[in-house]
Amino acid sequence: MTQCYRILIKSLIATLAIGLIFFAGRYALANLYANYVENSLADWQGLRDEQALIDEHGLKSVLNAAKQANALHPDHPHYLVLEAKVYQWLYLTSAKQPKVERLQHAEPLLSSLTLLEQAVALRPHWPNTYADLVQTKLWLNQIDDEFALAFALADQYGPMTAEVHLVLSQAGLLAWRELSTPLRQLTNKHIALGLLHKQSQSALIGYLGRLNRLAYGCALARQKVKRDEHFPSVLLPSRCRRN
Repeated sequence: MTQCYRILIKSLIATLAIGLIFFAGRYALANLYANYVENSLADWQGLRDEQALIDEHGLKSVLNAAKQANALHPDHPHYLVLEAKVYQWLYLTSAKQPKVERLQHAEPLLSSLTLLEQAVALRPHWPNTYADLVQTKLWLNQIDDEFALAFALADQYGPMTAEVHLVLSQAGLLAWRELSTPLRQLTNKHIALGLLHKQSQSALIGYLGRLNRLAYGCALARQKVKRDEHFPSVLLPSRCRRN
């Protein structure tokens, strides 16, 4: 009896070990796919900054990798966001193709939106995901209650986050006429903070310049420095300093 018991215990341990190895292997492979997607997203951002073309075939290959990561490790919020971001790039690429039908053009954004909604449900305190949700809703022209809630939660959970500054500043200005007074105030807040944050400063200066709103943004930043002792004038970009 004791011998049978020992054999049973050993069998259970072996089965457990095999199961652990299996799941560890799945998660490790999922992580490899995710790293590939992350690196590709970083490369695409660099190409966009240089206004270079992104290879459509390569983009679809990265999308497949993102799907593989989610298939191997379901309900991982970061992997969901990565796939959502690839869909956003599919949208940006298709936007340059005049033959794409309007409904077909929106499909990548709708896929991105679904993934981001799943991600915020799994990780409800992550500000950058709310910012991604705001960006996607803006591109879909859905300035609704979900947009407003994501806008407010991005600010709540990431008040000093560079990506939040950029997205809320850009989305807020583009959707200004449809925003409530509180969201307009948040837009102005993040324009000021974005110009005082080293990681968002350069991109926001470029964006405001293209909209001819740099003087407006600089005025907000100077006002922030004047009224808040936590933000010294040295943080002001040179473009916003008065001689």
